Amino acid sequence: MNIAAMAVVTLLIFAEKTLPSGERIAKLSGVALLLYGAAVLVFPQALPTFQPMEAMVMD
Repeated sequence: MNIAAMAVVTLLIFAEKTLPSGERIAKLSGVALLLYGAAVLVFPQALPTFQPMEAMVMD
């Protein structure tokens, strides 16, 4: 798993639980993550770990 992604999710959860506007943060982050997931389905290059098929060499 990507350490940076884990840190972002941790910060989102922390913000949701501690800030007064936590419910709003939860909804906005949920929508943003759903949109990102849909974008990755269409454009896999949006993944930080994306490798083109030409770069994957099987020995």
